[in-house]
Amino acid sequence: MSSVSDFRAKLSSDKAFAAKVKGCLTAREIIAVAAGAGLQLTDADIAKTLARSSSELTDAELESVSVGTPMAAALIK
Repeated sequence: MSSVSDFRAKLSSDKAFAAKVKGCLTAREIIAVAAGAGLQLTDADIAKTLARSSSELTDAELESVSVGTPMAAALIK
């Protein structure tokens, strides 16, 4: 499993972790939160994930953006 896959699995299973990620304003903050949970992400992981994200957001993703950042919302997808 890749770091990004592990990260997404943790987001799905840990509401407190997901809330921390949603509060992040920068890629560095997301990387730090992930590291605190024992996950290793890089700037490249985040950039690749964002590049793959659709420009169309679902209602749930729009809600995520309203309480966090577009970067966090794209990673949470």
